[in-house]
Amino acid sequence: MAGIGFELRKIFSKKTLLRSTAGVLYSIFTTIGSTLVFILLLILVRLAMNYFGTTEVDKLYFTGAFTNVFLFACVLTGTLNVAVSRYVADRIFMSKEKEIAASIFGVMVLSLTIAAVFGAIICCLLYFRENRPLFEVCCIYIFNMLAVSTYNMITYVAALKQYKHITLTYIIGLLLVLGLFVLLMYFDVMSMMEAVFLSLDIGFAFINIRLLHISLKSFGMPQGNMFAFFDVLKRYPGMVLSGLFYAVTVYGSNAIYWHFSELSVHTACFYIAPVYDLAMFLAIVVNLTGLVLFEIKAETAFYEKFVSYLSVLDRGSLTQIRTANKKLQKNLSMQVFFVYEVQLIITVIAICLLYILHPYIGISEQTMNMVLILSMGIYCVTNMYCNVIMLYYFEDYLGACISTASSSIIMVVGCFICCRLGDPFYPIPVLIGGLCGWIVSFIILRRKTAGLTEHLMCK
Repeated sequence: MAGIGFELRKIFSKKTLLRSTAGVLYSIFTTIGSTLVFILLLILVRLAMNYFGTTEVDKLYFTGAFTNVFLFACVLTGTLNVAVSRYVADRIFMSKEKEIAASIFGVMVLSLTIAAVFGAIICCLLYFRENRPLFEVCCIYIFNMLAVSTYNMITYVAALKQYKHITLTYIIGLLLVLGLFVLLMYFDVMSMMEAVFLSLDIGFAFINIRLLHISLKSFGMPQGNMFAFFDVLKRYPGMVLSGLFYAVTVYGSNAIYWHFSELSVHTACFYIAPVYDLAMFLAIVVNLTGLVLFEIKAETAFYEKFVSYLSVLDRGSLTQIRTANKKLQKNLSMQVFFVYEVQLIITVIAICLLYILHPYIGISEQTMNMVLILSMGIYCVTNMYCNVIMLYYFEDYLGACISTASSSIIMVVGCFICCRLGDPFYPIPVLIGGLCGWIVSFIILRRKTAGLTEHLMCK
């Protein structure tokens, strides 16, 4: 949604250090807040565990449970949220905000029902097969549900203008988790795993309740059918599938290497690949700014030109329409290439810094060898998704689906092949899949903009 970009640009337009810093924080937490909180928590909780002298087995167990819940939440909500975002945008356009409030609960019911099944399977294995304490298992189950809810809420809060409250909510939730964990461990109230997952539950419960309160305060009390968003899911299956394929492209390689690679480590009922997971984690961190740049700069500038073009298409002459179309194409090219270039610079600088600092922060050479290729692979995937969002504007959901499907299929097949070749080849499928998806999406986008007038006139 371009609306967030317009509001954030107003903040950045005031040339003061405080306003610029606020704009950066607001843009980051409003666009990628959930992912950033998960990443920061994984780092900070691991550091806290080191401080309290946690065994390596317990740290691996926590990492396995945390990353499995994180990956499941990303794939599930990534599949739904693209279509839900379209539903929210349509309701805002038609001034039916109260139906948006109703859909929040409908989306929650659907996603949490699926999450409940996944969580039940995991928790049954932990309790009956691994003999983990019941309280700990219940905390993991609740954390699984809250993680999914948090990712669902990001779609709705992105449509709001409550950037200060949203940012503070994430920051307070993050501090709440860390503070509770330290207190519980300092006073030795319970075991390490019980303390960490109870802290996560309380922190994420606060985030969810607060984001829900902000959303209902802005949209009003729910009215209408809370499952009305199903119409969008049925009308635009290509949009839903594109969200699924994108999530698989980003996180699918981890799941494959957890179970089929020589790096796989088994802890309780979880499988992880710590060396590859850390490399992928760093690659995602390096490229997090891509979507923020796209939201604030590219999508907003394009939206202004797109609205102008639609106005000319409605009332202008053929010459005016052709001129407006050329301006739209030129603007689109300028904006997407701006994101490509700036994110490439950020990625290269971040990789160089990692290579300089990695001996001092405990990152192994094996991980660093993967980081370079994975960072460029996620860079390509991010650029592909920027193109896909543009295709959503043009309602080319088939093109969006083809782009992300080509990327995910190539990546999945490549990962299974590389499982046999050995760990030096593990990052290559993400790079090849991301690059192919980027190229395919760019070609489709160029063709779509070139024939946009004919498409809209004949619609």
